[in-house]
Amino acid sequence: MMFNIISIEELMLRIKQNKNIKGYKIYGLEEKEIKLTAYADADDIVGYLNDKLSIELFFQEFDEWGEISGGRINREKTVIVDVINLDPIEDIKVLEVLFKKKGMSSKTLKMQ
Repeated sequence: MMFNIISIEELMLRIKQNKNIKGYKIYGLEEKEIKLTAYADADDIVGYLNDKLSIELFFQEFDEWGEISGGRINREKTVIVDVINLDPIEDIKVLEVLFKKKGMSSKTLKMQ
């Protein structure tokens, strides 16, 4: 389902401004926290969440937003990956790019 980009922006702002949702810290010139990204056509969203409570609150924001916008999560396509877990993971697709545990999968180039 394609959503209006303005309604997706509202969802992203709700998540970014929710102080109880903890994202991952990234370090460059200054420390920043990343909570989510969205694909340009606005039907793929990726959350980068730090703990189980943040995951619950992330989905709660989606549910509340969905009541207003009519949007919904495709739960069959939703995947949660524990990037801290040391067990190997299969390739996962994030915004049409395949990733392995330690970076981009070589399968991504074969898809092009």
